Amino acid sequence: MMTFFDQVYQKLFSKPETANEVLVYEPISRNEHYSESYAFWLHSVNHKRLIRQVAESYLLKQNNLVGEPDVHLLSTNLSNGFAISFNEEIDKKEFQFFFDWLGEKVEALPYKRSNSDVTITDKGNVIESKEKHYFKPIQQSQEAPLDQQFGNILIEHISIDNRPSFIKLVANTYNDRMYKNPDSFEFLAKYLFEVN
Repeated sequence: MMTFFDQVYQKLFSKPETANEVLVYEPISRNEHYSESYAFWLHSVNHKRLIRQVAESYLLKQNNLVGEPDVHLLSTNLSNGFAISFNEEIDKKEFQFFFDWLGEKVEALPYKRSNSDVTITDKGNVIESKEKHYFKPIQQSQEAPLDQQFGNILIEHISIDNRPSFIKLVANTYNDRMYKNPDSFEFLAKYLFEVN
């Protein structure tokens, strides 16, 4: 048994515990119960309500106003996107459903899913879970200039200590003569937030 002094000494002078240690890295796999619940959610009013709330918050943020849930706009010269902060008004499962739904919407475009995985990392003082879907545009022709459409699309769902934190969708484009100019991100956002 360690004495108080030993514990203090160990904390002060021992090597720091491994931060950013990957505990799990694997493909995303959804069980039957999740899939059934997701299918039910897709046909519920909660699904459409959440899309409308995010769409309204997205439009508000473009005018420097904050909505619920809070949406953050991401923009650089080669990347555009948004992040949706989790709040207690949204059901935890519904937030994860929204992440998968965004992936399905992108995959319905001429895009192919390149990767879907989950990484759970010990960050030292927190456990971070990062689920991600990564999509690349399907090329109709291999002749330059290639159609990059909206660019490569990355969707992430981040949880900290098993509590949802945010969902982020980013379209990364190329500034290269081998590619046509990208389509406007606003067209992608409009498509994503359509409610049928």
